[in-house]
Amino acid sequence: TELENTCFTVPWSRAMFEGDIENKNAFYVLAVADGRVVAYCGLYKVLDEADITNIAVLPEYRRKGIAKEVLRHIFNHCLIELFT
Repeated sequence: TELENTCFTVPWSRAMFEGDIENKNAFYVLAVADGRVVAYCGLYKVLDEADITNIAVLPEYRRKGIAKEVLRHIFNHCLIELFT
């Protein structure tokens, strides 16, 4: 994906993300602007823990608080739902 290839020197492949769609322990939060995904954060739930796999923001959208909002959403919504 554009986001992955722009943000990482060793990006995940499309197949890796598609594999996570089938993984009931993988969760992603996306930020969309101008009709495209400009940021995301992924996490895996493992027993009673959650590990953030990646967080990425397109360079032109950085320093606007987007990553902070994505993480806030994860902490306020996803983790509460996962562990209750």
